[in-house]
Amino acid sequence: MVLAHLALLQYPQPQEVLLIGGGLGGSLREILRHPVRALDYVELDEGLVALSRGRAPAKTSAALDDPRVRLIHSDGRLFLKHSLQDYDLIIVDLPEPATTELNRFYTVEFFREAAARLGTAGVLVLSLPSTPDLRASAIANRNATIWHSLKLVFPKLLVIGERRLLYFATGTDVALVTDPAVLATRLTDRALHGSDFQPGRLYSLLLEDRLRRVNWILRNHGRSGTAHLEPLSTGPLFPPGISEQAAADHHLPPVYQPYFINRDFRPIAVMHTLMFWSAHARAGQDLECTLCPWLCRLSPGRRGRCRVRQNSNGRGETLVYGKPCLVQLDPVERKPFFHVRPGSRALSVATAGCPLACRFC
Repeated sequence: MVLAHLALLQYPQPQEVLLIGGGLGGSLREILRHPVRALDYVELDEGLVALSRGRAPAKTSAALDDPRVRLIHSDGRLFLKHSLQDYDLIIVDLPEPATTELNRFYTVEFFREAAARLGTAGVLVLSLPSTPDLRASAIANRNATIWHSLKLVFPKLLVIGERRLLYFATGTDVALVTDPAVLATRLTDRALHGSDFQPGRLYSLLLEDRLRRVNWILRNHGRSGTAHLEPLSTGPLFPPGISEQAAADHHLPPVYQPYFINRDFRPIAVMHTLMFWSAHARAGQDLECTLCPWLCRLSPGRRGRCRVRQNSNGRGETLVYGKPCLVQLDPVERKPFFHVRPGSRALSVATAGCPLACRFC
């Protein structure tokens, strides 16, 4: 639902829309709540559509029969390659590139085909699973690869989200909208009938700090020959704004293409995806440290980002227990506490090894 609404709101007056996959999961129904004139829905599996009739929710089944919908049973990439239609929006609602078949929708070659079928100010939209602040190195490698592959084709990129990233790409000089108030106004003006998607949701999805950080990470990761092996840099404490980041692009080192550009005949995104899931499924003594938001995955003998917690034969162990580096009384105003009397004192006890960068610290 979020993918459909954010995609449609990114374009001022969407008329012609192409949806590749995902329609039966709710995207088709939600897109049709907007005042679109025509929607081409490409679904490869004809049997899936037949099975869903009478079994899917009533509104989803009804969407298939909407006169604005043209249902096309074909391969999405093949359809796009031979289509002569220009679209305001092309939405790719497919699983992540875990196979070479799915990878075809995340390559430079596909992005060029999509760009050729976008009209003036047209936007390509796709989504991928992620982790908060892209903490797992393999997922950061994969999602940065898609960013850099898009950037070879589209001059303007924007990524929104946390546990699922939504990529917006356009070849126009018109900036992609990051102001939730603008999108909320569009949503209100359209008065979507029966939708549970409310304007307030936009403000939580478009938090400025999160937008800046995730776009900074994707833009900067992958610019050295060993970036795919190195710990991810989360960047400065206060990353610059989206427009400032884009303006500084020409000062950045070139992308290391063998590991961070995804192509039809070099499907590196598949490798990154499989490495991510392999780490989660791997048998043995690996463990995930859950003591802080980084959620480091540690093999035996390895330490986390904090450098003070390690995997000791499958058991998490701290190296600083009973070894405080600070014990002092602080005014409560220095702490992120609420409902405490002003002027109160707080006892601070700390050990070495905090891997966070909180603003109030």
